[in-house]
Amino acid sequence: MGEPTRHDIIVKYRDRREKFIYYLMGLDVAAIGFTLSKTYEIRHLQLNHIFLGIALFAWLLSILNAFRWLLTEFQGMQFDMHQYDINNGVVETWFKDGIAPEGYKEMLIEKLQKEMQIKSDRADRDYKRMLFLFMTGIVFFIMWRVLDVAGII
Repeated sequence: MGEPTRHDIIVKYRDRREKFIYYLMGLDVAAIGFTLSKTYEIRHLQLNHIFLGIALFAWLLSILNAFRWLLTEFQGMQFDMHQYDINNGVVETWFKDGIAPEGYKEMLIEKLQKEMQIKSDRADRDYKRMLFLFMTGIVFFIMWRVLDVAGII
């Protein structure tokens, strides 16, 4: 078997990144469930529960960003299919005589590439936000647990 092509590397990267997103979503859900189970017997709210609320909110936002990332990726796949169709002559079938006007295909490809870049930037932002919010939730949960065990607040 020869050297992997750029396409193979991109496919492998996307696959692993998507699995990582699903893994983080699962961890977010597990963290929320674990946190809620630890607070089941709490009768009175205390000041340290603010940290717990922030952690829960951060994990919830992390999940929402993960879903947004997935939807953006699906839109990106749709753009890829459109670009494939344009490059393989589907545009010509839209016209009666089977000939696209001069520069029409190039204009469509340019428009798609701009849209793809916008979606790519959005997906990257969502990915970074998801990681940041997940870590933020962990930090605030640890702060809550330390304050709860120590009985400081």
